[in-house]
Amino acid sequence: MNEEEVHAFDRDGSLGTDAFLEKVIRQVEEMMTELKKKDKQLAEKEQELLKKEARIQELELELENSKKDVAIEESEKILEEAKRNADRIVNESLIRAEKTEMEALMLRKNIEVLKKKIKDAIDAKLEMVEE
Repeated sequence: MNEEEVHAFDRDGSLGTDAFLEKVIRQVEEMMTELKKKDKQLAEKEQELLKKEARIQELELELENSKKDVAIEESEKILEEAKRNADRIVNESLIRAEKTEMEALMLRKNIEVLKKKIKDAIDAKLEMVEE
């Protein structure tokens, strides 16, 4: 969260610290919910990949047991397509996992920055009160 986004929460300074923190917490919770949703989608894709990998193994066994050239050729075509699909799914899953990991890292970083800004703002207010 950059400084503009932090100020967008309370442009005119009308929110109190509690309201501001509640708003920040609500947004962080929404981001975490979205990350959980993406994690679930990734897990579903991984399950799909496992099913496809199992199907590839089944096709490999069929190919070994097949004695007819036509059946062998067809099995090889199906196997190649399944492998391409599996490779594509693996690549997509890895990209999504990497993106989710980066988003989580950015969220953690943004939370730390926001915590520091809030602490600094509170400390500044306390200094003003003490003077």
